[in-house]
Amino acid sequence: MIWAFNKLAEGVFNTEDIFMQAKAKGFKRNKCAFWDCIRNPVYCGMIFIPAFKDEQSIIVQGLHEPIISTSLFYKVQDVLNCRSRIYKPRQTGDPNLPLRGFLECPDYGLKLSGSASTGFTKRVHYYHCRGGCKFRINAQKANELFLNELKDLVPVKAYSELYKEILYDVYKQNTKSADDEIKTVTIQINAVNDRLNKARTLLMEGKIDPGDYRIMKSDCEEKLKVLETKLLAITPGEQNSNAKQFVERAVDTLSHLDKLYINGDICTKREIISSILAQKIIFDRKKCRTINFTQPIAVICSLGQCFSELKKPEKSDFSGLYGREAPRPLALTNMFPALRVCC
Repeated sequence: MIWAFNKLAEGVFNTEDIFMQAKAKGFKRNKCAFWDCIRNPVYCGMIFIPAFKDEQSIIVQGLHEPIISTSLFYKVQDVLNCRSRIYKPRQTGDPNLPLRGFLECPDYGLKLSGSASTGFTKRVHYYHCRGGCKFRINAQKANELFLNELKDLVPVKAYSELYKEILYDVYKQNTKSADDEIKTVTIQINAVNDRLNKARTLLMEGKIDPGDYRIMKSDCEEKLKVLETKLLAITPGEQNSNAKQFVERAVDTLSHLDKLYINGDICTKREIISSILAQKIIFDRKKCRTINFTQPIAVICSLGQCFSELKKPEKSDFSGLYGREAPRPLALTNMFPALRVCC
């Protein structure tokens, strides 16, 4: 279940895909039970008490030890409620259509589907729109265009070591005061918990009304959610010892990302695509119009563009590929969690 919560929090694959993978990893119950589990706050140490007579339903702190953080639980709920979902691609499918679900119709902005048409001698695959729109593009051509752009993402070998040094230096700068920030947030969390305990004591002593207690409890719980989410987002400075190895692993993986894609199965291809794309790809009838990458990939691209300006290469048909404005070096801030998909 810990794996399932972390995978759902990424917002990349839908619940059906996560459920099937969880079954392969040993989950013994059915899909309905799986849905109940990922909605159950008991995994983050909380217990749901249903409404009874005049009392409203509430969630209280349990005595058992949680297996996930409260912030992770609520992040998963946001994904399930479609507030933090990135993509909803299928993990399985036709190996000839790895981009299905990642393409957008240039005419209507709809997500392109894919299918095969039977020709005179063989079946030809196409990505196509729906709902009466006649836009379609040959799947083989679209796949080749995407693969060419994927190859352009591979860092030049001479720049790889420089990439590593830049990323590691920025990481150290971002985590320099992380320990102090963790202490500050922890103190705030303890203060809110103390306030909640005092309110509970006053309720037991009959010094405050149950209605006032519920208001105070609700206010404290909301503050705890915010603070715990903030605490989860802070990278402890003590992780610096492993950061260099992590950066090296990520850049080395990027250095042969195209080979991983070519040699991977359909699941691997789709996971790589979802890891590097920030938005759906838009193809027009002759070429790729726009591809917007996730922050870590865009930063690598922008660094490569800065170095290549010395050579002044000719513009290709994909000159607008990386968006209207290349990310500045400051965009390296907070990019490290996203880089983990490359390892």
